[in-house]
Amino acid sequence: MPHEKRKTEIDELARVLADTVKGVRPARVKLRLIEPPKPTLFDSITRESCLRRIRFLARTYGLHWLLEQETFDTPGIDCLTDERLASTLRKMETARQCVYDQVSFDDAGLVSDTSLQLSHLGGLDHA
Repeated sequence: MPHEKRKTEIDELARVLADTVKGVRPARVKLRLIEPPKPTLFDSITRESCLRRIRFLARTYGLHWLLEQETFDTPGIDCLTDERLASTLRKMETARQCVYDQVSFDDAGLVSDTSLQLSHLGGLDHA
């Protein structure tokens, strides 16, 4: 149905345009607000580089658990905003350094309780 509505709107706009060209005074056109795209931090090349680096770190250093933690409330890494993608990359790089320096992920503050993200649903009480 949304496709049919859009087609009807486009047909209506085309009719108004054709009438205007013919010199017919147009009827009031139903206007709608179109949201401008949200500004992004990264261009497509930088974003793709971040995604590749995160995937490399997860695969090479066994950090899939951290990636899953960071994408807990999203369909996947590709759906993260640029801000969250940058934050995830920083955490992954910190985790890589932890592996190298033999520092625990807990001590580095990288492990978080993902169930806290469910608190808005109610029913999950933390004692």
